[in-house]
Amino acid sequence: MIDQRMAHVPVRAIAEAVLDRVLQMGITSRLRPATVVGPAMGGGFLVVMDADTTAVRVVSLVGTLPKDARVMVLMTPPAGHHVVGYLGVPPRSAYLADTGVVTNELALSYPAGWAQEDNAYRIVGSRIELNVNVRRTGAAITATALGNITDTLMVTLTDPQFRPAMPKHHLFRSSVTSGSAVLNTNGQLTLLDMHSTSSIATNDIVRVSIDYPLPLV
Repeated sequence: MIDQRMAHVPVRAIAEAVLDRVLQMGITSRLRPATVVGPAMGGGFLVVMDADTTAVRVVSLVGTLPKDARVMVLMTPPAGHHVVGYLGVPPRSAYLADTGVVTNELALSYPAGWAQEDNAYRIVGSRIELNVNVRRTGAAITATALGNITDTLMVTLTDPQFRPAMPKHHLFRSSVTSGSAVLNTNGQLTLLDMHSTSSIATNDIVRVSIDYPLPLV
């Protein structure tokens, strides 16, 4: 995911430190303008240097790089290439980097009576859109005439970077009913109530969609 802590990194100080170290070691270096192509396999980013046609892998000292951004690259062979800043004003997308839709990669744990179905998320800037679908494998859950049920843990987000900074109340949808749930700061997603006398039957799929700001961790 996007590391929101990069917003607090003293980029200029890091770039100057890298350059000072390069000069101390006697390594030949040069700054070149480049255009971002996208993320690289195994980490880092791909850029095409001005006047070149082949993309090269770089490490960014300024956080996530949006596609087509214009950047300055400090080339220090054989140490590698580092993006040390943007060329001109950073594009708006630099502050709203988009992961696109990522499927079935959330770190989740399930209590007895529940099993994985599928999941997806998308992070834009510092906000996450989250879909979690879980299969009921235990006994049916049936609401009273007032819609009450025993608060029921359905799934837990095990990665703290994906947990909300405050409880988030939202709706869930099942095969024949719907109701309310809460995603707590400890990552636990709990069902709270649903339609009067309705049920979540064994093998029903419970679907949850929620969005919220990501915490700084």
